[in-house]
Amino acid sequence: MARALRLGSTLALGFLSGCASVSSLQSARTIEKGSYRVTLAGGYVDSSILKTQLEEAKLKTGEDPTLYYGYPYVEGMFRYGLTNKSDFGMKYIAPASGAFDYKHMLVGGGCKKVQKKFRNKRTRKIVTRVVEECQKDGFALSLGPQVGFTYLNLVKSFEAMLPVYLGMDFSPTFGVYLVPKYVFRFATVVGTSSSWGTSLGLKIGNNWGLIAEFTYLRALSSSDSAVSFNGGLFF
Repeated sequence: MARALRLGSTLALGFLSGCASVSSLQSARTIEKGSYRVTLAGGYVDSSILKTQLEEAKLKTGEDPTLYYGYPYVEGMFRYGLTNKSDFGMKYIAPASGAFDYKHMLVGGGCKKVQKKFRNKRTRKIVTRVVEECQKDGFALSLGPQVGFTYLNLVKSFEAMLPVYLGMDFSPTFGVYLVPKYVFRFATVVGTSSSWGTSLGLKIGNNWGLIAEFTYLRALSSSDSAVSFNGGLFF
């Protein structure tokens, strides 16, 4: 039993070090007010940052980390639009990691009221109504601070991330995005660490569709790095 707990704790370090901070899985645009979006994704991360941390943990716990610095993972994310330029998100990364973030769009995504003509289905007459339209293409820039955690019996970890979302939507259904990010992490076994990097992604679809992403992270205090490939479905 004790062996299983120690093994789970070592693996948990991997998920926090690799997953919670690596993936973005969202473009620079926010969800419209009152709307929500669910993303289900999976991928693979290979991290020498994690290898170094687990080797440090081995010195303190006696566990062998060799199998746990390259692995597949799954995650799910829920986002809700607070305003037409801000949203809130929750992310779960199996087995025991999570993250919360708030994203605010500084450039792009403006909404305006316009008059549109509609045909009344009952009377067949043309009527004019005022509706709100939000920009869904062009350049967008957002800030999205995030906090994340892992909680298992022997390992409690916390991280804070500051990403800058840069996106270009060529149409409402096709866009690319770049997310430079800084990550600070504290873990009860290995202490504090910092890293920086970026995610490069592709989004296909509007209300539902596909998203794919590549991420690179590099430790600030060493030459260690991490790379991740992932993709998923949003709806």
